[in-house]
Amino acid sequence: MLGILDPDEDDPESAFVPDVPDVTPDVPEAPDPTPDIPDPSDAPESLRREFWVQVLLFNLGLLAVSLGLMLVVFDRRFLVGGVVVLVGVAALLFGYQRYRAFTRQE
Repeated sequence: MLGILDPDEDDPESAFVPDVPDVTPDVPEAPDPTPDIPDPSDAPESLRREFWVQVLLFNLGLLAVSLGLMLVVFDRRFLVGGVVVLVGVAALLFGYQRYRAFTRQE
């Protein structure tokens, strides 16, 4: 029916796939991209404690500054918003001061 393109009875795709030698290049296997993560318990206790204190101080500072500014701008509560902003700025400054002291110590 199809003449030259008529497939064999054993392999129906043989007429449609030419005989091409395998020319796949030998590619070396890529190294594992995931780095070895050290165990957090290997860090000194003072470093771990200071890290979490810093996280809490900076999170408190950012939350208080943001909340205080929203109270001032949207609710026109200048006194409460101003105090909350000052508490946030104080937490940020205290956290920065602790960070500088700890890096000088280490």
